[in-house]
Amino acid sequence: MLGCSLFLVGCDEVLPTGYAKWMQGTSVNGNTIFQTLMRSDPSFTVTTRDEVTPRLQERGDCFLWFPDRLISPSEREIEWFEDWLTEKDDRVMVYVGRSYDAAESYWSQAIPMIPAQRQNVRSEMEYRRAQDRIYYDSLLKGVPKEEINPWYTSLPSGRPIGDPIAQNYLRGSQEWTKGLLPKDLHVVADRKMIPPLDAEVLLALDGEVIVSRVSYQTFEGGKSHLILVSNGSFLLNLPLVNSTNRELATRLLDEIERLRKDQPTTAVFLESGAGGLTIRDRSTPPEVQQSWSFFSEPPLDLIFMQIALVGIFFIFSRWPIFGRPRKEEEASLTDFGRHVKAIGDLLRRAEKTGYAQQRLYHYRQTFHKDREFEPLPTEDSDEPAIPDPLPKQPKREPSPFDRVQIPGDEEEELWRKS
Repeated sequence: MLGCSLFLVGCDEVLPTGYAKWMQGTSVNGNTIFQTLMRSDPSFTVTTRDEVTPRLQERGDCFLWFPDRLISPSEREIEWFEDWLTEKDDRVMVYVGRSYDAAESYWSQAIPMIPAQRQNVRSEMEYRRAQDRIYYDSLLKGVPKEEINPWYTSLPSGRPIGDPIAQNYLRGSQEWTKGLLPKDLHVVADRKMIPPLDAEVLLALDGEVIVSRVSYQTFEGGKSHLILVSNGSFLLNLPLVNSTNRELATRLLDEIERLRKDQPTTAVFLESGAGGLTIRDRSTPPEVQQSWSFFSEPPLDLIFMQIALVGIFFIFSRWPIFGRPRKEEEASLTDFGRHVKAIGDLLRRAEKTGYAQQRLYHYRQTFHKDREFEPLPTEDSDEPAIPDPLPKQPKREPSPFDRVQIPGDEEEELWRKS
């Protein structure tokens, strides 16, 4: 089990230890494998949130909460979930305690696998183990020796659950204990989670309750259920390498389906840190709550992040400072065709056909004195007819020294195109 995990993490890499985060897929404390197992079941529609909102309160069928703190849920958090449980029938809430750290289990099994010749590697791993232990001990600070809340009572464990020295035995419902051997279970806890007296024990090892269920009467006349899991020692990524733990995780999903009576289930994994779970009131406008939540959903968050990076690179490539240099087109001062085009554009914009014809007639009379042209009509012209600037000259034979003349029809066609 640890050989595979050690290969994946590597001796030279920092061990990811983020707790119960969907995006921390390689963390030994993550719940990505359990979520993937749940997503593979077609009866579940799975999503992840770091807050609860009125919309989730209406649409969620099952909440799975992995709080990253050892202290009990606050009164407000318990009240919110109990209100949600009593609103409708067949709702399920799964609460997973924090009294387990997979990093300690990883180091305790990985360090003995390092050969004695690689003492420098063993020393480095011992140092990292101590750093992870310091963080977990910081979670234990400030936790009362005895905590009592409406859901459970928390006490120090005294000894690890599943201690091989003790006489291991199982008890619970048949659906949970069938086919399981106590020696195959790897359930460890630093604190006990003692459920209420009216709770049904689903699985207990050595007399310590691992999984229990509390039922709530709803306003519709049916029941909803709270499932208490002592910790994530059979639900987090590293423990799920063990086949027996995977079987327990599957039985938890089966339990949810039984309580949901095989109905399609919208399951929501809740992530929270030391500050507790964020709860949005109904007074908060929905558009404020949900304006960006759509983009934070996996896998859309990764897709939009990549699109944003491509967009940033595209913007940089188009900026004059960073982009490919381009030579601006320079206007020619000796191109007479530009003058002809400009005159044509002005005449077209004036929308005075008669005046344009008079200008054309004037041009022909001025620069083609040796040819005769019919006078153009002037009824539509907005300007008076322009008299011939020069008297007509008698026709003469063309001379080789004369400049080449463009025939009248071709010249008029060129003018029209301009």
